[in-house]
Amino acid sequence: MPQLDKLTFFNQVVSVIVIFFAFYIIILHYILPEIAKVLKTRKYILSAYSEYLELYQNQRSKLEARINKHIGKSLRLSSNALTKSFSFSLAWFSTSFGAINNTNQFFTDAHKAYVTRLAIYDRQMHEFAVSLANQSE
Repeated sequence: MPQLDKLTFFNQVVSVIVIFFAFYIIILHYILPEIAKVLKTRKYILSAYSEYLELYQNQRSKLEARINKHIGKSLRLSSNALTKSFSFSLAWFSTSFGAINNTNQFFTDAHKAYVTRLAIYDRQMHEFAVSLANQSE
């Protein structure tokens, strides 16, 4: 067999060993240091960003807590102010207009006349709409 020929076997083994060691030296001295440099740089950048991100998240959570505290306080104050305002308005309205409507018959009569007139107007508009619909057919 020509692959295991005694004359060429030694040359083939030596050339394979020389090529293997040359490839090993090239990888060891040129390629692996570049890969290590890239990995170290990436690790440094990620650690720097993670520290920055952690600091940012801490500041953000503190700021959110402060904002929520102030918003809650503002909402409570606004709610109390509106409740007081509405209760005062309701009390004033019930005393003022209740007394006027109970003592003055004119307002109750005017209200009844107004509601009656609205009902009559609504009935007239309905009759007019029905007559228009009948004419168009």
